[in-house]
Amino acid sequence: MTLSASKTVTRSGKCRICIMIHNATHFWDNKGPVDWQFSEATSMMNTSLPQSLRTWREMSVVNGLHWSETWESLRPYFKEKGYDLYQIRNPSASCIPNGTPPPPNSDSFGLYGDRGNDFNVQFERYAQAFAARDAQNRNVVIKVVAKENEECRELEILKMLNSEPLKSDPCNATVPVLEFLQCEDYHFAVMPFCDRCEEPPFRNIHECLDFAEQVLRTLAFLHRNRIAHLDVAFENIVINHHGKIPYFDLNSRACGAPEPVFRSKFPVKYYFLDFGCSATFSPSSPLKSCLVAPFNSILEQRPQEAQKSKHFNPFAADVYQTARLFYTWFINILPDVPGFLELLQDMSSYNPSNRISIDEALKRFSALRSNLPSSADDYEDSNLSKPQSINLLDYYPLVPMGFWRMLRDILQTGDMWLACQFAWYIVKIWFQEHLNSREIHDKHA
Repeated sequence: MTLSASKTVTRSGKCRICIMIHNATHFWDNKGPVDWQFSEATSMMNTSLPQSLRTWREMSVVNGLHWSETWESLRPYFKEKGYDLYQIRNPSASCIPNGTPPPPNSDSFGLYGDRGNDFNVQFERYAQAFAARDAQNRNVVIKVVAKENEECRELEILKMLNSEPLKSDPCNATVPVLEFLQCEDYHFAVMPFCDRCEEPPFRNIHECLDFAEQVLRTLAFLHRNRIAHLDVAFENIVINHHGKIPYFDLNSRACGAPEPVFRSKFPVKYYFLDFGCSATFSPSSPLKSCLVAPFNSILEQRPQEAQKSKHFNPFAADVYQTARLFYTWFINILPDVPGFLELLQDMSSYNPSNRISIDEALKRFSALRSNLPSSADDYEDSNLSKPQSINLLDYYPLVPMGFWRMLRDILQTGDMWLACQFAWYIVKIWFQEHLNSREIHDKHA
């Protein structure tokens, strides 16, 4: 039984992969046999790529392995380019390195982390992205970012961020692209494999504030260059680390044990990724005049204007999403950081015209952080660095607003029906609380 992978070239010079599967389970390359994890269903399927980027993006990673079969059909192409794709052993498992490779290279694109013999790397399931090992045994992530004549926005943004002068800008904290590849009509970006930003949990206020300031600085950089991210969420922020993560049992927190020391062991840097929803504008365009059309999204932290039929300002939407993220994660440190809640309120006004810019948010945040009791030189002895429980919520609550301010913002948007509903809801709550207090008073009288 043999398996062969042949390659034809179209008139445009693009690579077209034709997988011809006969009766085989492996083939030989210059280093010996390479195992293939084709299932019987995969070996019989038509290996053409999805008809559109949207179809690829919307493939389910829960029901079945059809999404992975698409990546499996590309294995010969990426192998030729020097990347050995991960494999999936069963429908409910994460992706793991192919075969039994040695531990990843200790020099992994400047990322921190222990990648020794007992490091077990896994990659969660994503329809648009797949993990791989490069020729130097370093873990990378390959993402499909564009299809010719369809959606090239993410590809254009990534090329902009990875070209001068933005590439060398010290404020450019976005995941770098190592290589751009093209197969048929599809474009791929190869990036370093970075760990998620929320594992393990934040240990103290200093780590929380450091995260917040870095996120604001990166968004300010993007906005200065007229790039709106439009998907500001912790899932799209990674850390400059790839390796063993200290294990922390939530039951230990209940017993009063502090989170393990992690972020203080190396100079932490947070990177943005995923520009699939992003928008770009001319560098000379005023921020307030930039508008985008609404699009379908399941983002819980989207502002109200992005859920309607009219065009909206994407930069104001970024500011709103950032405030929701900070409030979600750092709700229990707000009493210890004077001015933080007020800042988040000014960033999340219902009326987008009343929201401050990301530059103003960064300026105010830096000021309130510098006014905290402890200086940068004695963090280890200050309340900012004392271990405490930082509860990260798994949903995005609204930043609380005063009644009159919320009503004013709604009225300013011209949504009179919503303003009436909001006012009636508040009146009902007031009467209910008033009646309850009278009942309690009568019982004690």
